[in-house]
Amino acid sequence: MARSLADIELLFKQASSMRGVARKQFLSSIEPLELRVEVEDLLGHSDAGETLTTELENAVNSAVGALLDTFEDPRIGRTIGRFEVRSILGDGGSTRVYLAFDPALQREVAIKVLSTSSGLSDERFMIEARAISSLSHPHIGLVYEIGESQGGDRYLVMPFYSGPTLAAELKDGCLPTTKALDIAEQLAHALCSAHEAGIVHRDVKAANVIFESSDSVRLLDFGIAKLTESERTEQNVIVGTVAYMSPEQTRGSGVDERTDVWSLGVLLYEMLSGRKPFSGDRVEAVIHQIRHDKAPDLPSLPHPLRNVLDRALAKDPAERFESMAAFRDAIIQSRSSLDTGVNLRQFQPSRLPRPGWLAIAGSVAAILAIIVGAYLLVTEGPSRTQQVAVMPFVTSNSGADNGYLGEGISGQLRDQLGGVEGLSVVGRDSSLNSRFQKMDPAAVAAALEARWLITGEVSRQEEGLRLRLHILDGESGRQVWSRDYDQTTDGLLSVQNRLIDDAVRQLLGVGRESTAGSDIAVNNEAAFSLMLEANNYFNNALDQDIIDGQQLDRSISLYRQALELDPDSALLNTRLAAALLYKGSVSEAQFYIEHAQASGENLSQVEHTVGLYLYARHADGVGDHLKRAVELNPSDAEALEDYGLYLYAQARVAAARTYLERAHMLDPMSIRRYEALGNFYGTNGFYEEAQQLVQKIADRFDTAASRLVISRIYEVMGDLDKAIAWSILASEHATPDSASRWRIAELYTRVGDYDTALKFDPEQSVAMLYFSRQYDALIEMAFNLVLEDRSSAALFTLARAYAATDRSDIAIRLMGTQDLPDRLYRDSATVVDIEAGVMLADALMDAGNQGEAQNLVTYLTGMFRRWAAAANSWQAHVNLACLLSISGEQELALAELEKIPGKVGLPWYPVLSDQPCFRKRLAGNPRYEAILESVVERKRKLREVLPSTLQQAGISQQLTGIK
Repeated sequence: MARSLADIELLFKQASSMRGVARKQFLSSIEPLELRVEVEDLLGHSDAGETLTTELENAVNSAVGALLDTFEDPRIGRTIGRFEVRSILGDGGSTRVYLAFDPALQREVAIKVLSTSSGLSDERFMIEARAISSLSHPHIGLVYEIGESQGGDRYLVMPFYSGPTLAAELKDGCLPTTKALDIAEQLAHALCSAHEAGIVHRDVKAANVIFESSDSVRLLDFGIAKLTESERTEQNVIVGTVAYMSPEQTRGSGVDERTDVWSLGVLLYEMLSGRKPFSGDRVEAVIHQIRHDKAPDLPSLPHPLRNVLDRALAKDPAERFESMAAFRDAIIQSRSSLDTGVNLRQFQPSRLPRPGWLAIAGSVAAILAIIVGAYLLVTEGPSRTQQVAVMPFVTSNSGADNGYLGEGISGQLRDQLGGVEGLSVVGRDSSLNSRFQKMDPAAVAAALEARWLITGEVSRQEEGLRLRLHILDGESGRQVWSRDYDQTTDGLLSVQNRLIDDAVRQLLGVGRESTAGSDIAVNNEAAFSLMLEANNYFNNALDQDIIDGQQLDRSISLYRQALELDPDSALLNTRLAAALLYKGSVSEAQFYIEHAQASGENLSQVEHTVGLYLYARHADGVGDHLKRAVELNPSDAEALEDYGLYLYAQARVAAARTYLERAHMLDPMSIRRYEALGNFYGTNGFYEEAQQLVQKIADRFDTAASRLVISRIYEVMGDLDKAIAWSILASEHATPDSASRWRIAELYTRVGDYDTALKFDPEQSVAMLYFSRQYDALIEMAFNLVLEDRSSAALFTLARAYAATDRSDIAIRLMGTQDLPDRLYRDSATVVDIEAGVMLADALMDAGNQGEAQNLVTYLTGMFRRWAAAANSWQAHVNLACLLSISGEQELALAELEKIPGKVGLPWYPVLSDQPCFRKRLAGNPRYEAILESVVERKRKLREVLPSTLQQAGISQQLTGIK
């Protein structure tokens, strides 16, 4: 009979403290034999007798080296065979998987390459690769080809599946029962095919299942698969992911297809319940459960299905389904007998999505650095008194295939009018605001501060499309001009050019030839129509909170088709390049950007996209190109906003404000413009302006998204009680998979109410771990997320945790993967990069690299002095104080810190308490300790006023979710 985990753990700890003969004697005294074997087995998993908890910590630390190797991989940017390697998708024990581009077939692929340091023989890799490539099944990841590069790399090429993994779907909780069984049946069919070919997968898990469509999945990564009839596979080696391992796998015993039965059983349990049957904080706890504990019962499941799960998860392989085919048949039979209404989602709490890196990337100013993809530069444009709003054209009787034409034509007109001297055009977000559909024209014009409204209708006639254009007086709402255009006599491209000519003539009284407006820069009718359709998919993809990959891919496909018809179009090349940049295909975007530039067309879109590309490459010249973009189209709200953020990253706060406000004025009903301007106001201490903006948002919007924007603005202003209240109000309107609860938890953590925070998010986000200063736990979680996220902000957060725990050498290497410090000296550097530069200078000095540290300090000090002089918030003063402390100017550093209590915002306590520049150089100084105490006191006062704030907001105890 198995002993309890507590007994085993106690014996394990005792044995761990012993060495040599003493340990052998101690182990020989353990009775019964089963218990001794259990302890010996756990010792075998530890490193020289260290506890498994320590082993896990060491594994995370050592894995940093592998992570760094990933970012320093020499294959990135080169070719394997004919394939152009772009980035790393994943890293296993024996292989590495890359995203690559196949220039011959013009498609993205995934390439799995055998690691030279894996210990896995070329022969074994190729035997297994050939066996896997022979599998042809609709639910198994395909293999296109196998090869060997000129450098001797063995590789196999597979499709790049861009859909979500099953692991990502399960973050929101369990699946409906019928869907879970359908997926399990598909996987069982796939594994049957593999088993018939003599292949056992051995790593069936949610992360290795990817959705090809909403109802079809493929099983990936046969990278540790074993050929059942091959003697070439190593024995007694544990492979696979612990939570899905069969009992025999945890012992390193021989495996057969019943191991895959177990793993699929674990996965089915997870899909039905939203949790794994065996889990824990320590490896030894999970292994003990797998070997000895029965999976927790799911009483809400129908009895036949519970029996299927019990048999699949039998500890003894002989008691499981004898084959995957038998398991598959049982799934099918149980499914046919089920009430299709059963769904365990009603019984199991859903897991909330993990937060991103927005809140912990450097300072709150990092919010500004992540809102958009570039930081841009322009000069003042001409005075623009004629503000025009181009509303989306109504589409009627045009057929489903032409539904995009209304917004496509009006959107193109909006872009072209934006480059006309003497006109100012309202931004797209505001023009498309749905509330305007129920308002009269005069009210719409008043809300948008527009002198003129342009509206239109697109309809299908027997002979072709007909378009009707109207110009309305904004003050009265009356129509002052109208004209019809028929596609029968003029192609759509010609109609579009006539639209812009007529609109300019009516609005300004002059021909377009006397203005700075430009032609469409597309010369083919069919290509123009395809571009309008592609624009629709592209805009829809970017309108989502998270970019819609399927719509983005569709836009890319349509842009490619359009370019085949008009390959020299600067506009089409630019549009495709922009879509590829948002997809992350930077290298491929370069090709189309160069073609656009070679055309010589003077287009704002070209200049803007070049700036975005240079930013993505961390290259110089971002400001020059995007300055030109806004000169060419001073009505482009996105470019104006980007420019403001670029100026802010250059510590030009007053100039940044001008252009962020201009972007908001042009797009007054865009919540994105409110967010950018509000965060800028709050971060820089413009308290009254931020308050006024918050009131406007509250008056004009009433959605979960707008309430979260208000919450974020209050947070950077330091009013965390109000930030908490608005986050709770946002959760009222949020969807079940909303991230509002973890945001509330993080805010409670920031004010020091950790107990309440845990009630909102018991699992704890990275931000919660950071603000509660649980650095070891943060490192473990952040490391795993970095492998998925790979963003600079994610890496810098991990580096910050290492620096706070006296591992500056690792922090330096992590920041080095992001090309720091060189990246700081280019105009593509972001606020996140610059604040990471302060952390790097601190880590370099802490590691004894004084010369390099001082060079950074000299460069950054001037920038933060400018920020500190222009802003009324704490961030610039804290960073400046750190730089002064690194230089040994402790008195000046203390003087900067003593300015904090009078500044807007609540300082991040971990920054003040745990950065080496403060912790090691100011510890014990009464003035420094007083600063820390002032922050603690501000947190206490926030907790004190919070109940009153919640009451004033009408938030009941029940609504907070706390019982």
